[in-house]
Amino acid sequence: MAKNVLGLDIGSKYIKMAFIKQGKKDTVLQTIYASTPSDSVANGEIKNLDTVTARVRSALFDYKFKPAELHISINSQNVVVRDIKLPILKEKEIEPAIEFELMQSFPGIVQTHTISSKIYSDPGMPVEGLTVFCPNKILSDFAEVAKGLMIPLKSIDINANALTKAACYFMPAEQRKQTLVFVDIGYTMSQVNLVSDGKLILSRHIPSGIVRFDNMVANRIGMSLDQAERARQNNKYDIYNLDKEDIDGFLKIAFSAVEDQIRQIIDYYKYSGSEETQISGIVLFTGRGLFSSLSEHLGTSFDLPVTTVKPEVKSPSDNEMDAMAMAAIGAALSPQPGKRDINLMPKLKEIREAGIKRVKLTRLVAVILVLAFVGLAAYTAFRFLKMGTDSMITSTKNEIITYSIINETKDKLANKQNELASVNTKLAEYEQNIIINTEFLDIISQSMPDVVFASSYSISDEGTVSITGVAKDRPSLVDFIYTLRQNSKIESVVLSNITARLDNDANIIDHNFAIDIKIKKAGD
Repeated sequence: MAKNVLGLDIGSKYIKMAFIKQGKKDTVLQTIYASTPSDSVANGEIKNLDTVTARVRSALFDYKFKPAELHISINSQNVVVRDIKLPILKEKEIEPAIEFELMQSFPGIVQTHTISSKIYSDPGMPVEGLTVFCPNKILSDFAEVAKGLMIPLKSIDINANALTKAACYFMPAEQRKQTLVFVDIGYTMSQVNLVSDGKLILSRHIPSGIVRFDNMVANRIGMSLDQAERARQNNKYDIYNLDKEDIDGFLKIAFSAVEDQIRQIIDYYKYSGSEETQISGIVLFTGRGLFSSLSEHLGTSFDLPVTTVKPEVKSPSDNEMDAMAMAAIGAALSPQPGKRDINLMPKLKEIREAGIKRVKLTRLVAVILVLAFVGLAAYTAFRFLKMGTDSMITSTKNEIITYSIINETKDKLANKQNELASVNTKLAEYEQNIIINTEFLDIISQSMPDVVFASSYSISDEGTVSITGVAKDRPSLVDFIYTLRQNSKIESVVLSNITARLDNDANIIDHNFAIDIKIKKAGD
C-alpha cells in the first residue's frame, strides 16, 4: 500500500527534505531545503533542538506535506564505518558476533554506541558487509527532533549508505555495476566513498568543505562570506576580476584534503582489489555553482571521468538543489526485501513504533488536564467536608432534643452553620475555577490562527495566565490577541514580549512571543 514518507538530512548549512511516495516503485514527489539556524548544527550533532525542529515544522507546514513516517540520514565524523568478514552464520548469530568482534577493539562500545550492519552476502555464505556504530547521544538528539515533529521515526541511516542507495537507484544499470569513487562535498565537511557494484565498500570523512573555498574567495576580494557564497552560486566571479586560473588555484588549496583521500582510496583499491576491475570514474555531489569547475579539476588530477547523478523528481525545483537532497532521498527509499540494511534507530528505547496523532496544543492540553484534575480533587474534598458538616449539624440538633442544653447547642449550631457558609463559598470558587480551566482550552483553540503555535502555559497565584509560543507572522499574532480580547470571559490580554528570529540574510523567520491573559472572576 502506497504511503507518503519524509527523508530528512540536517546539515550545518542546509536542512534537506525529500517527499517520497513509497509503493511498488518509489516516487520522489518533491525536494525542498531550508537554511539551518545559525550555530544549531556542528559536525552532524544538533546543538539547538528547538530551533531545528521549528525550522523543519515550518517547512512542512508551508508545503502542506503530512508524512506517515520519518527517515533520517546523519553525517558525523563520530560515525565509524568498518567492513566485516565472518564465517557462515545463521541470521540470529550475526549481530552478537559483530558486537563481540567490535568489543575486542572498543571495550564497552555496546553501552555507549548503537551498532547496525549491512550484509551483502547471501544466506549460507560467509558473512560480508559493513558495520556502523554511532554515539547514542547523537541518535537521541535526532530522536528528539522526530518527537517534536510528531512523526513516527522508522529509520536512521548514515549519509554514505543513503547517498549510495539514492545514486544507484537513479543511475544507469551499466554504471551501477562499475567501481566508482563517490565524492560528497558538504558545507563544512566532505566524504569520499568507494562503491563497487552498487555496494558501499569504504567511507572516509574529511573535515573540510565548501566554506573553506568561499572563505578564500572572500579574503581575496575583500567581501563578506555571504557575498562570496552568492558569487559562487551564480558563477559571477568575472565581475570581481577573478579568472579561471584564480578559481583553479582556490580549488586546489581548498580541496587538497579531499584529493589526498581520493588518492588513498584509489591506492587502497589498487593493491587490495581484483586486478580485473579498475576504478571507472568519480561521481561528484556538491553545492550550487561548484560542480563544473570542481569536476574539471578532479578529472584532470586523476585522469578519470567525473559525473554526477540527478534524481528524478515529480515536481522538480532546480537540478542542483534536487541533487543536494540525495542523502535525504536515499534514507527514505524502500528497503531491499530480505536484506539486512543499516538502521541505527531500533536501539533507542524511547522511540515507539506506534503512530502519533498530530496535536497542535499537546503541552497546553496536558497542563489544563492537570489543573482540571487538581480542581476536581479539591472539589470532591470540599463535597465530603460539606457532607461531614451537614452530619455534624444534624447531630447538634439531636443533642438539643436529647439533652435540652438549648443555649449551648444553639451556639454550636451557629458555628457549624458559619463553617458551612465558608465551605459553600470556597466550593463555589473551586467550581468557578474548574469552569475557567476547562473552558480556557476551548477559548485558546478557537482564537488561535493556524500559523500561531503555543509552546508553554502557566498560571500565577493572582490568576494571570501566561502563554509563550511562536507566530509565523505579526498580523496573525495581532488577530489572535484581538480575538481573545473580544471574549466575554477574558478581562485583559497583554503582549508582554515579542522577538523576531532572523536568518543569515536578516529576513524574518518567525516571532517568539509571550502573552499575559487575565480571566474575569465570577460575578464580574
